Amino acid sequence: MAEINPNISYASIASGNFKIKDLSRFPLLPLKNYTFSSPFQQFFPFPYFIMNYLLKNPKSPDTLLKLYKSCKYFYLKQQILIVSGEFIPGDNGTSLTYKAELKKDISKLKKVHIWLNNDMMLRNSLSRFNFSQIYRSTIKYLCLHEMTLQMNEFKLLVAENCVEKTILYKSDVKDANAQNVSIDVILQLLPNLQNLLYINENEKFGLETLQKLKQIKFNQKFHKIAVQLRNVSETFDSKLFFQFILQNVSSEACKIYFNFSGENSDEIKSNVKAAANEMVPTEKGIKSLKVYYNMRNGFE
Repeated sequence: MAEINPNISYASIASGNFKIKDLSRFPLLPLKNYTFSSPFQQFFPFPYFIMNYLLKNPKSPDTLLKLYKSCKYFYLKQQILIVSGEFIPGDNGTSLTYKAELKKDISKLKKVHIWLNNDMMLRNSLSRFNFSQIYRSTIKYLCLHEMTLQMNEFKLLVAENCVEKTILYKSDVKDANAQNVSIDVILQLLPNLQNLLYINENEKFGLETLQKLKQIKFNQKFHKIAVQLRNVSETFDSKLFFQFILQNVSSEACKIYFNFSGENSDEIKSNVKAAANEMVPTEKGIKSLKVYYNMRNGFE
C-alpha cells in the first residue's frame, strides 16, 4: 500500500491547498491525463437506458436544451441543431425582412441533425438546406415563398401537426409523378391550421377539389383566410367554396380575403360576391365575419 502524505487530506485537496507531487502518494486519487479524446468516464445516478430514453424522446426543444446544458454527455451522444425563427434564403441573393436569417450553409454540417421549431420561412431554392438532416419539425408558422417541394419534403415539415399559420406564396408541392398537389391534399396535412394565405396560379379550384375541401375536418377554426382565384376552372362553384369556409371559421371573428385575376376574373368575382351576400348574413353563431375582395396582405 502506498504511503499517505500526512500533510495532505481530502479537505486540502478540495480547497486546492496541495502540491501536484503530493497526489502521487495519495492512493485514492490515481494520476492520469484526461483529454477530450480520452475523457474521464462519467457515472450517472440513472441507468444508461434511462439516459438514452431522455435523449431520444425530448418533449420540446426547450427540454432538449436543458439536457444539453445539464450535461455534455447528451450533446456528445447526439448533436441536434435547433433552428427557430429563421429565414433560409435561396441562391439569388434576395432577402425579406424577417426575424433572423440563417447565414451559414447548414447542409455542410454533415453530422448534425436539425430540429425545426416555431417560425420558418423558406425562399427560392434550398441549397443551404438538406431535408435528410431533419430530426423533428415543430413549426407553428410556415412560409414557403416561390418554392417547389416534393410531397415527402413537405410532409417532413408538417409531420407533427403543429402548423397553425401558413403562407404558401407561389409555391408548389409535387407528387411522385411531378404533378402539382391540389390544395385539398395540402390542407389535409394541416389539421391545426388557423390562418391561411394561399396564392398559387396553378390551382384551379375545380369541383372535385372543392368537394374534397368540404370533407376535411380541422381541429381548429380559421381566423383568417386569404386566397387568390386566378383562371379558375369552369366547374368552380362559389357556393360550395363558401360552404367550406363557413363550416371552418371561428365563431368569434374571421376575415376572408380574395384576390381575382385572369381571363374570367370579373365573372368569378361577381359569383363570389353573390354567394357571400346570400350565405354569410344567414350564417348563425358567428359574431364577426368580414369579406374583402381586393387582397393586398391577407394577414394585415
